[in-house]
Amino acid sequence: MKKKTKEKNNIKIAHNLGGKALDKTLDELAPILKNLNILSLNTQEATRITGIEQKYNKNKNIINDNVKEMLRQLKNYVKILVLKYYKNLSK
Repeated sequence: MKKKTKEKNNIKIAHNLGGKALDKTLDELAPILKNLNILSLNTQEATRITGIEQKYNKNKNIINDNVKEMLRQLKNYVKILVLKYYKNLSK
């Protein structure tokens, strides 16, 4: 979709990356991401495109500092980010 058409008609675009896109880096995805209004990822998908490994505490929950760093990196590429963060529910 042409950018002018998107803006003229106030069209919002949301996307949930998957498949081969998750094998690319943020810089490689930049041309796609810059045209999105909303990007939705879970922490595993964010790990793949940011390269930030998830670290876990003794309860097998993701350490928040890693999630914060993912958010810091991703906010440079998208307007709105939905990061689905799942705690370990198998306690």
